[in-house]
Amino acid sequence: MKIPKQAVFLVALTLLVALLVGCSGPSAENANNANANVNEGQTNAATQTPQTVSGAPDNQAAEEPAQKEAKTNDQITVGIAWRADQQDSGYEALAYIYRNLGCQVVLMDPVQYDDFEYNADGTLSAAFEGNSGMLALDYAQQLKDDPLKSNAAELMEGIDMVIFTGGEEISPTLYAIPKTYTSGEEDCNATRDVSDYALMAYCLAHDIPQLDVCRGMQMLGVVSGDQILPDIKTYYEQQGVYYPNTHRVLPGTPDPDFVAHDVVIDDQSSIFAELAGGISVWEDAPAWHHQAIEALTEGDNLIATASTTANGISIIEAVERTDQTFAVGIQFHPEASIRMQYTGSSTVDNYSSPEQSWEFFQRVLDKAFG
Repeated sequence: MKIPKQAVFLVALTLLVALLVGCSGPSAENANNANANVNEGQTNAATQTPQTVSGAPDNQAAEEPAQKEAKTNDQITVGIAWRADQQDSGYEALAYIYRNLGCQVVLMDPVQYDDFEYNADGTLSAAFEGNSGMLALDYAQQLKDDPLKSNAAELMEGIDMVIFTGGEEISPTLYAIPKTYTSGEEDCNATRDVSDYALMAYCLAHDIPQLDVCRGMQMLGVVSGDQILPDIKTYYEQQGVYYPNTHRVLPGTPDPDFVAHDVVIDDQSSIFAELAGGISVWEDAPAWHHQAIEALTEGDNLIATASTTANGISIIEAVERTDQTFAVGIQFHPEASIRMQYTGSSTVDNYSSPEQSWEFFQRVLDKAFG
């Protein structure tokens, strides 16, 4: 039987229409369901808790650094991490510097760990302390195992950057290889150790910019999982090498002052090299420390970027975290030159210039928020 041409045309047209409809994508209902699934996935991702800080015993990685919104100085709030003696010259100088650079400055309260007990004045209960005021070993391990269980988020509200300052020895129970004795020079402050450790862990977990000075740099090493050198002079003696007091005057020296030493920038690609203005050596940097980061642990995201060498022995003078937008530690005290300037100290010319330090602290803001 011969099929009419009109019938062939109608069949072909019908098949063509069906084909076009089939290629046009999911139905409206299916499309809505797909969009709902995508939106649900975005919501879940946005509300996920960031991973814990790298350097904790489980070595979980911090969240990847995100692009920070550029801010001018007057838009930046700088938090100075708590210490009991807020009249300390370095603590006071760092607050002075960032106020004069136009930032808002907050002198922070101590961060408290959820599972520890505190006295009415905010200090840690004596039951949590060991010898020489250090954090007791079992509680130190508890803090290291889960450092984010604290009120840090509440205290960090509205703060863009944290500065960790110098001060007491860190509880050696927090070291990568814990110890239960100090160098014997001074007691620890367990309340501050818990506060600094928990606050720094929070900053690392949320990629919040931080500048860590002297003890602050050592705490960055401790939180990252590295070992601390308990006493530089003793370390020299153990190597059979004379120590020329390169990093601090001898205890008991009349009218002690900072030691001037050169800091060599070992990594010119580092953030610290940028902060130093591209120089190869920071000459006559003010120093006052008898401890330091001893060695870096492979894979902890902390790198050494500067050092000071005397009689063949090098001591780390600057570090930074490669997994953070801005987490830089310096062992020396550029703030000291500025304080000498505004207090009219007669020794100001013995050290690197206050102008060099002002430029350094401004570059910190430029790099962290520019």
